[in-house]
Amino acid sequence: MIDFNAPLFGALLFYLQSLGFIKSPHRNYNGVSMWTFIIKKSIFGMRGVREMSTSMPAVNAYDAVSKKKMAQVGFKAAVNIMDNWGCSSGEIQKVLRIKKSTFHKYKSNPESISLDDDQLERLSYIANIHSSLRIVFDNPENVRGFMTMNNGNAFFNGRTPLSIISSGKFSDLYEVFCRVDALRSGQWG
Repeated sequence: MIDFNAPLFGALLFYLQSLGFIKSPHRNYNGVSMWTFIIKKSIFGMRGVREMSTSMPAVNAYDAVSKKKMAQVGFKAAVNIMDNWGCSSGEIQKVLRIKKSTFHKYKSNPESISLDDDQLERLSYIANIHSSLRIVFDNPENVRGFMTMNNGNAFFNGRTPLSIISSGKFSDLYEVFCRVDALRSGQWG
């Protein structure tokens, strides 16, 4: 099962909230919103939340949003992001590890969504790649177009990030995320 305090899940929650898909929780811990706790912990680890409280209870995302609701919102967000990247339905299905009939069923009836932990984590990686690109690029065309641009860096070897993640392998999605995240933090050389 996914650790719902993981950095990727925290960033997905924040991204979905920023798009208005989910509302900020009303619950506060020692005057700090739960989202602030999740995001600071995901970015800075526990040192980022030490100043908040040493006795703060662990935050469980089930308190904020059910797994089913997260799947519905995350699926919609990931499909929109990948559509903006220029992905075909087939590529989206491979990346998210969803069969064709199930994909179209989910698109037409979001209430029917049932995703396993691996698929939820894939949604999270897509949201985090998009989030990193939005940090790196001011120009929306670069945010949308980066995934389809040939890349000469060592890992990509002239391939596009989209062609790599379209293999459907979780490890490829993870590696592309790591490279894009390194670009965000200025470690790509």
